[in-house]
Amino acid sequence: MDDKVIVELKAEKEMNPKHEAQLINYLKATNLKVGLLINFGQSKCQPKRIAN
Repeated sequence: MDDKVIVELKAEKEMNPKHEAQLINYLKATNLKVGLLINFGQSKCQPKRIAN
């Protein structure tokens, strides 16, 4: 199996639990294990790694 990661990019003022839930749903639907949720909406980047 290829090593694959889902990357979800956002430009929001703050992270929201619904963004994390959306990424988890993507992971379940694709049977992938790792996703990155990255928010560029503030002055600094907010990355979050999610493993299914």
